Amino acid sequence: MKPLAVLISVFGAVLLTGCDTLSGSSRTVTVNRLPEASVVFAALKSVSGVETVTEREVPPQTSWGLYKGVIHDPAYKQFLFATTTNGGVVETRQNSKGVKTISVYCMWLNHTPPKAKFDQTRSLLDAAYLSLRSADSSLPPPEELKETLTGYPSK
Repeated sequence: MKPLAVLISVFGAVLLTGCDTLSGSSRTVTVNRLPEASVVFAALKSVSGVETVTEREVPPQTSWGLYKGVIHDPAYKQFLFATTTNGGVVETRQNSKGVKTISVYCMWLNHTPPKAKFDQTRSLLDAAYLSLRSADSSLPPPEELKETLTGYPSK
């Protein structure tokens, strides 16, 4: 009887946690200096096909980790950009230790687009970073961005 109770409990816990899937592309690079918000905004507006750019400030966050204890992350900027068919996000942030990064990404929750759309979005992310680097030549070359692909479709 005891193994059955454990099995039912585990099954119930799995149902309660949900099974969300995540897919997308994320590229990150460490920089010496973060570009001004106006430069990022203008660079994204100049990308071919981009129709909207929205700037958003994410407020400071405090979290706790088992090994690091209390972590105070400062506020950072997000720039959401979109064409008629897809879009992405550029984040410019400095963490609590002073490390400055730029991230360019697009993520889908509970949906993996076809490979063609996924690759089209990756190309848009490339164009966004190239435009940003064109506007601020102090940024590292695109080859230095570290890309993480999650749930990349085979077809």
